[in-house]
Amino acid sequence: MYGTSSDSEEDLDEFKRTSTLSNTFYQSIAESDTRTHIVIELYNTEQSYVESLQIIVQKYMNPLKNSDCEVMIDTQIVDDIFYMVPSILNIHEGFLEELKKRLDCWNSNQIIGDAFNNVFSCGAVLEIYSNFVNNLSKARDTIRNCCSTQPSFAKFLEVQAKEHKGKLPLDNLLIKPIQKFPK
Repeated sequence: MYGTSSDSEEDLDEFKRTSTLSNTFYQSIAESDTRTHIVIELYNTEQSYVESLQIIVQKYMNPLKNSDCEVMIDTQIVDDIFYMVPSILNIHEGFLEELKKRLDCWNSNQIIGDAFNNVFSCGAVLEIYSNFVNNLSKARDTIRNCCSTQPSFAKFLEVQAKEHKGKLPLDNLLIKPIQKFPK
């Protein structure tokens, strides 16, 4: 997987092109090892997950809550659809920032396990995810209902799905928090 020096250099070059981490970090991992690649992959995966959650909040939830939105939908319905998503986003933005701090000063003795423990071992995180999971069926039913009764809502979802880079419909984006935990 990362056996040769050439592989490591290619992985590092790819990471430099696609990441927002500092140049200091890149220099410090010139002689990178498997552990470093795992942490980079963890960071990239977390960054992708946070971006998906940001799309949900910024491209779907916030516009629907905006009084200028062409789609007239009750605020409570919007809250039902996006229940706990802002809280999940907040948790993972904090975790991503902590990973970035660790990577910015990465060395062979750097640890990250405590970051996992600090963020994910508190009962509030489990409660937030449990509440999200318990509400997902209701959210998906509400989306289907609104699409069938309000053509403007269905059109809004279609337009939003085409505009973001992943081009996933809201229904598929909302499943991401459930997919995250097994990873």
